[in-house]
Amino acid sequence: MLNHKRCVLHFVQEWANIVGVAFKEDYTINAFLEELQSCVMDDLQDYPSLKDDIASLDSILTAQKGSPNNKCPLYI
Repeated sequence: MLNHKRCVLHFVQEWANIVGVAFKEDYTINAFLEELQSCVMDDLQDYPSLKDDIASLDSILTAQKGSPNNKCPLYI
């Protein structure tokens, strides 16, 4: 189970690297990342070794908070 959780976090990191700016500006992606972060934080109690892996997710979210368009859906 731990390996599957790590794979998801690594996938998100690669996804962010490939998509770039559009990744930071998409409202739906931001909502997904916040939900993922919440779930991983809950999982840290059972899987403390995820602490290293969640750092990449935290850095993505921190970078996105600085993006001026992350609060408005692109489809509006």
